[in-house]
This record gives sequence, C-alpha cells and structure tokens, in this order.
Amino acid sequence: MNALEPRLRTLVAWLLPLALLTGVIGWETNWGRASPRLAVSDVAPSPQPLSVALLPEYVPDNAAAGTREMVSRTLFNPTRRPAPVAVVETAKPKMQRGQFALTGTTVVEGKATAFLRETKGGKPRRVVQGETIDGLLVADVKADRVRLTMGEEAEELLLKVTTNSRPTPQPPLPQMAAGGAVPGTPAAQAVTPAAPEVSRILAERRRAAREAQANEGAPAPDGRNRVPLVAPNAPAAPAAAAPGAIPPPATPPDARWQQIYQQYQQRSR
Repeated sequence: MNALEPRLRTLVAWLLPLALLTGVIGWETNWGRASPRLAVSDVAPSPQPLSVALLPEYVPDNAAAGTREMVSRTLFNPTRRPAPVAVVETAKPKMQRGQFALTGTTVVEGKATAFLRETKGGKPRRVVQGETIDGLLVADVKADRVRLTMGEEAEELLLKVTTNSRPTPQPPLPQMAAGGAVPGTPAAQAVTPAAPEVSRILAERRRAAREAQANEGAPAPDGRNRVPLVAPNAPAAPAAAAPGAIPPPATPPDARWQQIYQQYQQRSR
C-alpha cells in the first residue's frame, strides 16, 4: 500500500493539468459547436483567367530638376555618362602615283612653271606652282624636280636628263693627192703622214748625213773620191712646234730616193 502511494501521486499530478487544459479548450469552442463547418459541394469551381500586368515605372513625386539627371543616368557605367556617339569616318582618297613624268621646268612672268607628260596617254600638261592637276596640288617647282601632294601624301617627280655615252664622231679630214688643192684654201697642201713614219724618215736622214760626213774625203775603192749623196727634194727637219699647234704638212719621200738610199746602205756594209 505504501509502495502505490508515490505512483498515484505522480499520476494525479499529470492528470489534473490535462483535465484542466481540456476544459479550457471545450469552453472556448463551446464544446465544438462554435467552429464553422464548410459546405461540401459536388460542382467544381470554374478557373478564373489570370491577368499579368507590369507595374508602372517608378517616378518620384515632386522630383527636383537636379534629381532627374541622377535618375536618368545608368548605374552600370563608372562615370555614369552616356556613351559617346560613334563617328563614322569617311574613306580618304589615296594618292595615285606615277601618273605624270617631268619633262622640263621654267619661269614665266616670275612664276615657276613645270611641263608634265601623262605616262599613259603621253599628253603634255603645263602647270604653275600652287595649281591643282587631277586632284594633285603642285606644292613646289624646282629646276630639276616637282613636288605633288594630296593631303598627307607626297610624290616627287625628278627631271631625267639622258646623256650620250658614245663620243661624238669627228668629221674626217679631206684626203687629197699630192699636189692637189683643198677646196676653200688659197694654196694646195699635201697630206700629212703619220707621226711614226715622219720620225723614222727623220732618223734615217740624220744617220745618212752622219755617215756621209764621216766618209767625206775618203778614197773610193775605184780610186775616185766618193761624193756625198744628197736626198733629192729632201725637206729640212721641221722645227719644234708649240704645244697644241698643228704640225705643217710634210712632203712624202720620193721612191727613187728610197731605192738609192738602200743601195748606199748595202754598199757601206
């Protein structure tokens, strides 16, 4: 009996609060009669159409003029400034080189003038410094070149001077026979022999003169005195000509004198 008393007291301690809570709930709900009941209907309700609408843009009421610029600027730009307007660049015309060739320059009434020639058609053109030709500005005209410009581009035309690599042939001297006269001269002149031939003839004559002087007065093999041979019609040795002067024409040696001179040399040996 004494062992059941603690258990009974514990059970009573739990049952009393539970009974008290149940009484309060029943009193509040009027023991179940105060709670509303839903009517059960067998007809399914029809679905209502769903309308989707965007909210109007937010506009602050009575906004000052200074705040409108702040609202209109984007937040995704660090400077919060509108993007610059893209400028469409037009294609600049390019300078076409090699259209003209320079043929000459001059000065007319104090103006530098250039004479050009089209490379394709060969048409001559005349321009003055400062004029425009086919869209090209003649910026500068010098004695041997012309400078054409178009914007930032420029082209220089050089004057090409062709030089003759071959020497100019000299007219041949008139060849005349001995005793003939050259037309246009008052007296006839003989043809001048070549320089080596004149030197050889002079050397032979000097040697013959020395041998004649050495043998002068010596007895001949036949007992007669040897008479020195003198060249017939032998002209005197020409004097030394001044530098750059034309030597006077000499008479060619006679064939008879050459034959006698050769016989004399054979005999002397």
